[in-house]
Amino acid sequence: MTFSDMEDLITISFPVYNVASTIERSLMSALNQTYSNIEYLIVDDCGSDNSMDILKNILHNTSRKDQVKIIRHSSNKGLGAVRNTSIENASGKYIYFMDSDDMLSADCIEKLSGAMKKYKVDFVASSHAIVNGGGEIIEEKKYWKETLFINNSDIINYYYRTKGDLFVFMWNKLYNIEFLRKYKICCVHPIVEDDLFLFQTLFCSSSCCLISDITYFYYVNPLSITNTLMKENISLSVAKIYSDILAYKYKTTIQCATRESVVYILLFVFTESIFRASAIVQSSSIKLQEKKEILRIMLYPPALSMNWKFWYKLESRFKLKLLLYNFFVISCFNLKFMFIRQIPRISYFLKQ
Repeated sequence: MTFSDMEDLITISFPVYNVASTIERSLMSALNQTYSNIEYLIVDDCGSDNSMDILKNILHNTSRKDQVKIIRHSSNKGLGAVRNTSIENASGKYIYFMDSDDMLSADCIEKLSGAMKKYKVDFVASSHAIVNGGGEIIEEKKYWKETLFINNSDIINYYYRTKGDLFVFMWNKLYNIEFLRKYKICCVHPIVEDDLFLFQTLFCSSSCCLISDITYFYYVNPLSITNTLMKENISLSVAKIYSDILAYKYKTTIQCATRESVVYILLFVFTESIFRASAIVQSSSIKLQEKKEILRIMLYPPALSMNWKFWYKLESRFKLKLLLYNFFVISCFNLKFMFIRQIPRISYFLKQ
């Protein structure tokens, strides 16, 4: 009996774009998995360095070269497009995403697949560690015990109401590929792929499992998109990314959330809007009028204000909270953002 008769095929999605300095350590950690039945789906996103040459040299000397499939994009499309290409072309029953500057523990896929086989859920999430450039672990992000959720309400309640950890990144999870394809879950933004992918996943999943084992090592990269978006003096293009993401979240929440969960999700998104708005207001790279236009969409979304059916079905206590939020935001606009930094205090009150 071969390993393929005993183990489900799992696809590891591996992106390649200008990672010559890190690709060897990252790829080797994937190739050295204790789990045998793996498809390595390499997506070449048309970088300008010799990353692919290094990769092909590594593959030439590995016993797993027959398990590798390489897809080349016609042009550079971004990490979100790489993830989507992987979902479309994966042959595995399950799919695991990783970044090409990070590392997996040797038993990463074995641990995740074990939980998936045991519970048969839509996705399994594992713990991870944050590593600095010198290879030193500087922080551990852990689920402290194995936790199983067997319905969507419990998942939504855990993340949005009790603020439980379900780390936003795509890469610390093993997904059932049938689940992703059934609900057409994909990266809807070409750059900020993780945030919206998790948002869709939480809306659609009926079950998931969290395990405490650290199986992923995230290497901090000060030049990454994530760190660029977190800078205080953000650019107009980054501000528009924020606006697009939040507009999508508002619209999806209004259309898809249940009556029981909609307010908790909206207040969660409101809080995110406030955090992003504060960064935009303090940026010296964006003109005042441009700030006002972006913030008007972020903090007073048309998807919410114009949906009267949504307002009608809300319980009175929730209507009051949302109306108070809207009133305060409009006041801030009229005062030309003088009190924008006070919004978090109001948000804290609204969540109580």
